[in-house]
Amino acid sequence: MKQKNMVLVAVAVVCGLIAAFLTSQMSARSKKQQVDMVKVPQALVDLPIGTKLKAEEFDKYVKMVDVPRDLAPPAFVEDLATLKDKRVTRTMRANDTFNPADVTTNEALNPPEGFSVMTARVTVDEAVAGFVRPGAKVDVIASVQMKKSQKRIIFPLFTDILILAVDSSAQGPEKGGQSYGQLSMVSFAVDKDTSLLLQAAITCNAQMRFALRHPEKPVKYDAMSSEEMWDILSGRIEENEDKKDPKKESEAPKVVTVKVKVPTIDLAAGTEITEEFVAKNFADVEYPKAAVPENTAKDFDTAIRKGHYLLKDVAANHFVPKTFVGEKPAEPKAEPTETPKAAPPKKDYVEVTVNTLRGLVRHRYEKLPNGEFKYAGVVAEPTEDDATKKQPEAKGGEKSPIQ
Repeated sequence: MKQKNMVLVAVAVVCGLIAAFLTSQMSARSKKQQVDMVKVPQALVDLPIGTKLKAEEFDKYVKMVDVPRDLAPPAFVEDLATLKDKRVTRTMRANDTFNPADVTTNEALNPPEGFSVMTARVTVDEAVAGFVRPGAKVDVIASVQMKKSQKRIIFPLFTDILILAVDSSAQGPEKGGQSYGQLSMVSFAVDKDTSLLLQAAITCNAQMRFALRHPEKPVKYDAMSSEEMWDILSGRIEENEDKKDPKKESEAPKVVTVKVKVPTIDLAAGTEITEEFVAKNFADVEYPKAAVPENTAKDFDTAIRKGHYLLKDVAANHFVPKTFVGEKPAEPKAEPTETPKAAPPKKDYVEVTVNTLRGLVRHRYEKLPNGEFKYAGVVAEPTEDDATKKQPEAKGGEKSPIQ
């Protein structure tokens, strides 16, 4: 019995091992089926509608991502070769999966958000000899013939406009020969304003010619306002010219003006002319050139650069003559002043008349500060000849008769 039991145990162990092995194999196979991955192409960056996936720059646009097969989109591009040199037909965001319907070679593109599709008839030469393709950006140059003057006005109707579709066909000469392509219709992406302008251009039989833009450095045109283009397309430009009086315009002389810096406040002489001083105290005023004197300082750039000064006072709102601006004058040296000498005190005299044998004689005495008198001499009597002459001073040195 013991031997029989041992055999049964051995058989059970072997069966268990076999069952465990088979279970592990089935589990591994199941796990392998669950993680079955596929490579899906996705956009590496945002791609605007019409972007061409150039073969030489393919790595800049596309990346490959491993995705479980169960989570892969229903339709995606499996062969990367089909993406090269194709254009995207819709705006793609980064990480969007490429669908076969998202790329095209020469089929119509969907318009961007906020835009509609409009079609115009063109010829091969107008469409850059057939180089225009869906996704291309062009400038549309219009030529409109005026009804009254019959002159043509040429102007840029649209700039940087997207081509969505090109309808081309092949035709050949009637008597055989090589066929050639002939464009017939081109579809644009237009917004509200450009759609109205395009219809107006078609209505007035404007000739439209395409200029294919350089992808990185396109030609820049002088922009025209919508109002100016409407004046041309509607013919209002000629009506506006008719309203003008050519006689008045020819008679009215053209006034040439010049800008002059004028002080806004009274300025004192000796002030240094600096950039801050001019900006604070001067204003740019436009005057007729004939009303500005030739010697007027119109600006002070040179004066600021050379560090000049105002040499004279300047009144507010008056022109500044050039002679009022220059180098700071040297200050005059103070001359020494002489102290005036004190005038000698005025002498006080007293005269005494004495009757002598020779007649009346006048004697003069000087009154001294101490109250005493000092004899100054005899005062001679004037004669008729000396009436107009200066009276002589008293002669001193004689002894006073009064002692």
